Amino acid sequence: MIRIFVLPKNYRTPAFLTLNALIITLAYVLIAKPISDFFSQRNVIVSEQKATLTRYKYYIRSEKEILERQSEVRSSVGLSEFTEAQAEGQLNADLQGRVKTLIEDTGGRLRSAGSLPSRTANGFRQIGVRVEIQGTLTAIQMAAYAIETSRPYLTISAATIRPSQALGSLPGPEFNGTLEAQLDVYGTLRDEKNTP
Repeated sequence: MIRIFVLPKNYRTPAFLTLNALIITLAYVLIAKPISDFFSQRNVIVSEQKATLTRYKYYIRSEKEILERQSEVRSSVGLSEFTEAQAEGQLNADLQGRVKTLIEDTGGRLRSAGSLPSRTANGFRQIGVRVEIQGTLTAIQMAAYAIETSRPYLTISAATIRPSQALGSLPGPEFNGTLEAQLDVYGTLRDEKNTP
């Protein structure tokens, strides 16, 4: 066998080490590094999928609450904006009962309630009650808010607020913050001929 290139003995070890280092470097660059990058990318994908899975698990745990909210929305959509037509006496009694409940639920106290004559506004018939309530300013505000946001819709067409004339609540240094309010509350009747 003829040798074309022969290294002297003192150069063989460094050449062998250099060649092996070059082979190891090429193996790392061409084989190990791509495999490492592949697994790094897979780790990122797996962590994103874990986050998605955690979010889905939260939705599954919250399913009951979501379904309850959905049914609340559906039931509130089913409520009518108008009061159903009945005999006028029954309508006034129902309206007084609803307003009384709304006032007492917000911390006010109903002192009196009476019917107002029915009227027509914007082509719709309305029935009304006049209520006198007593409470703090906050209780009266909350009562007015509850009345105007209830369904079927009610509107306050007139309001008078003054300090309570009860003993110990006159304006002055001893004023205890109790107010009296007189509210005219109207509910609109469903007009059968205008109902789709």
